[in-house]
Amino acid sequence: MSINEKLISLLAMPGWTQTKVAERLGVSQSTVNRWTKGTAPEGDHRDSLSDLYNEVYGLSEKFDLMPVRGVIEEAQTIRWIDRADQMWAPKPPTAYKKLTAVRVTSDTLLPEFAAHAVIYFGDPTQPADGVGSVVVAELPDGRFIIRKILRGSSEGKWTLTSPRASDLTDIPVENVHPIEWVKPYIWQTPPF
Repeated sequence: MSINEKLISLLAMPGWTQTKVAERLGVSQSTVNRWTKGTAPEGDHRDSLSDLYNEVYGLSEKFDLMPVRGVIEEAQTIRWIDRADQMWAPKPPTAYKKLTAVRVTSDTLLPEFAAHAVIYFGDPTQPADGVGSVVVAELPDGRFIIRKILRGSSEGKWTLTSPRASDLTDIPVENVHPIEWVKPYIWQTPPF
């Protein structure tokens, strides 16, 4: 990713403006504006901008990658991807435990998760452990769906809610996977 692409990506983050970037780097807003139009920053400014980008995106110069195993589509359902379509994302700091990464492909999970975010979730637990939280719910028919889980009207029944889709009411849920970490998606070169 070029330094100009890093700047554009940084400015696309909520709350980041040319003025804020200029203040953090000790340059004028007009200088940042020139950089957005294609003039590349040089020397210390280039290094400082790269460091700022890495700070905002939670990266370091050297980091591990992990495979993105699926994509979340319109129905808030995970479609698992095979190795031929593999994407890679930074391994989160909580990766001391087994995590699975999936990428949001549309705005179907707004306002909780932005399009192109990577959602990292953990090992399965009982549905009761996730009540009131947005989780990855594992359904008996084999689907994995991201919704908030609430208790249903009877034992063993659950309601899955979302501001962007109809509720799934009084359905069985086999397991829930807690969401451990969410990050903007940044394409990464595979580690091979």
